Amino acid sequence: MTSGVYLITNKESGKRYIGSSCEIETRWGRHIRLLRRGLHANIHLQRAWDRSSESSFEFTIISECSQDSLIETEQYYIDSMSPEYNISPTAGRAAGVIRSEEYRAKQSQSQTGKVLSSETRRKISDGMKGKQNSLGAHRNVSEETKEKIRNTLLGHTVSDDTKQKIGAKNLGYRHTEEAKEKIRAAGIGRKISQETIEKRKATRARNRVAVDVQES
Repeated sequence: MTSGVYLITNKESGKRYIGSSCEIETRWGRHIRLLRRGLHANIHLQRAWDRSSESSFEFTIISECSQDSLIETEQYYIDSMSPEYNISPTAGRAAGVIRSEEYRAKQSQSQTGKVLSSETRRKISDGMKGKQNSLGAHRNVSEETKEKIRNTLLGHTVSDDTKQKIGAKNLGYRHTEEAKEKIRAAGIGRKISQETIEKRKATRARNRVAVDVQES
């Protein structure tokens, strides 16, 4: 595999795209696959490809270099050649590039109905271990981290204003039967202190009063 900077040229218009890769041949193959499917992230290059034929584009290597100097070399050629199809003026970055609605729609459509293999799902699961889920909950939190969280929460008091907002938000909320069953199963064998029972009674009483006030 060749490491270096490559050039994609539209022979009809003379417009160009410059990129770099430590495996140029593999990168070319990816460019072509995405362009053929209409899914390339570079909307300018994609539209030019759609208007012309595949034979109108020429792929060439303009500089071979080590992986350590890829970005620096690519930046040199971007600065000196001002390639028309490059969206970002900074080598190795897509910062500031806004994906078009057309591109997003095609990407979404390409993923519709796609089924992940068991092996792929296992790899995703392994990669997520120890990270946050969508609700911000941690997996495999160390005892040291748990202790820090406990110490942070000690003495923490929720203001009356916050309590009212939470109560108002939960008014009329009903758990599904599935959720109720899970809650019951999780509570089997668990002992609840008298203090907790009293707090729950007080909370239910406040909610009933709030409902009565709201309905009156």
